[in-house]
Amino acid sequence: MKVPILQQIDKTYTLWNKKKFLFWGGYDYFRLSWHPEIIKALNRSNNIFGINSGGSRSTTGNHPLHVELENKLSEFFNTKSAALLPTGYLANIALLQSIYTEYNIIFIDKYIHTSIIDAVKLTNKTIKKFKSLDANDLKVKMKNYCKSDTRPLIITEGVGLTMNGNIPPLDKYLKLAKQFNGTVISDDAHSVGILGKTGKGTWEHLNLSQKNLIQIGTLSKAFGVYGGFVVGKRELIKKIKSSNVYIGSSAFPLPLCKAAIKSLEIIRNNPQIILNLQKRSLTFKKRLNEIGFNLNISPTPVIGLSFRDENKNQLLKNILIENKIYPSFIKYFNGPKNGYFRFALSSEHSDEQIEKLYFCLKKFKRLKKNKKASTETFH
Repeated sequence: MKVPILQQIDKTYTLWNKKKFLFWGGYDYFRLSWHPEIIKALNRSNNIFGINSGGSRSTTGNHPLHVELENKLSEFFNTKSAALLPTGYLANIALLQSIYTEYNIIFIDKYIHTSIIDAVKLTNKTIKKFKSLDANDLKVKMKNYCKSDTRPLIITEGVGLTMNGNIPPLDKYLKLAKQFNGTVISDDAHSVGILGKTGKGTWEHLNLSQKNLIQIGTLSKAFGVYGGFVVGKRELIKKIKSSNVYIGSSAFPLPLCKAAIKSLEIIRNNPQIILNLQKRSLTFKKRLNEIGFNLNISPTPVIGLSFRDENKNQLLKNILIENKIYPSFIKYFNGPKNGYFRFALSSEHSDEQIEKLYFCLKKFKRLKKNKKASTETFH
């Protein structure tokens, strides 16, 4: 599959094959990568500090901006400490590399992200997959494999696992962790900044305690910047900062540190944008179900559609292209083998743009049912 070359024109349009298309892909949910205050903070930092601190943070590259960003992360997520990594992928590997000796067995969701799969493989521990989003299946497997002296590790994603942005039963996972003397890791890449009243993620959305929970996140999605992080107790973060991944990685680019600090500030001071996007997501998904789609109704902005039929895929692609909407059809880890459409609402899409996407999906449903050609476009 040829990877498309896209060039963002503004917050909601992209250039594809030299033509302008309305864009519903990606994961910059608040378009903070375009925010003038964040860009200003990045540029100013670049002029003052340069781009690179010149080494690993464990040697000569540890800069005050790195420390400031980690402090801001721990403040935002109500934890004692934080570790900043170059990417979310590396954050997962660094975490597992740091704590795997404390556990005997690892339970992972069947559709967990590949970064987790790669991380747990490196531990050489026994790995058991449970049915996606199924706490009952996890309980059965834990009863079968956990003895009195076993310390289990349960790993899930805060949002994801399937293409529809489903939210896992984290409350039930935490109860199982307590019952079997274990710990839960939640990769909240797609839920930080999105779920909860203040964007702290899945645990806040479900009104849970952070006890027995380790949270991983990314700054590249809702926060619109770049980089991964782990937040938690000081003892945990100290172990991560002693890992080979952390020690051997170049320090985080300084301008991005300043940009991320500003982004956290903007999200913290404007929680209403989080609630507005949740409301918008719920409303749109309900409308799509009313015309025959079968979406999980959650307040997450991702809408995944899979038809397992090349003719149907091509039909929807054609409708989208006719209406100057980029057809966000992707093939990704643990997703449908034939690919799927991934649309993501943002806080910056106008009501008219949402109606345009709705028009296309409604037209697709009608043509799929009637099997008649139509050149009708949105006006």
